[in-house]
Amino acid sequence: MLHVLQIWMLTGDKLETATCIAKSSRLVSRTQSLHVFKSVVTRTDAHLELNTFRKKQDCALVISGDSLEVSERVPRLQYAYSKTN
Repeated sequence: MLHVLQIWMLTGDKLETATCIAKSSRLVSRTQSLHVFKSVVTRTDAHLELNTFRKKQDCALVISGDSLEVSERVPRLQYAYSKTN
C-alpha cells in the first residue's frame, strides 16, 4: 500500500520568499522542480493550470492565496489537489 504525505506551508509573503523557505527548511529538495501556479481568476484557468502541474513528475506546487481561493471553489479541483504527489 502506498502512503502519501502532503505538507502545506502557508506564508503571507511573496511566492519567491515561500520558495526560498521551502528549500532552506528542506521541505523541498534543492534539486526538486517547482511549479509556480500562475495567477488565475476563473475556474477554467485554475483547471488548466492544475492540469499543467499534474503532468510534471517530482514537482512541488507554489500557489498564491488568491489563486488557491479560486481553485478551492471548484469541487473537482479540490479532489485533484488531494490526488497530486
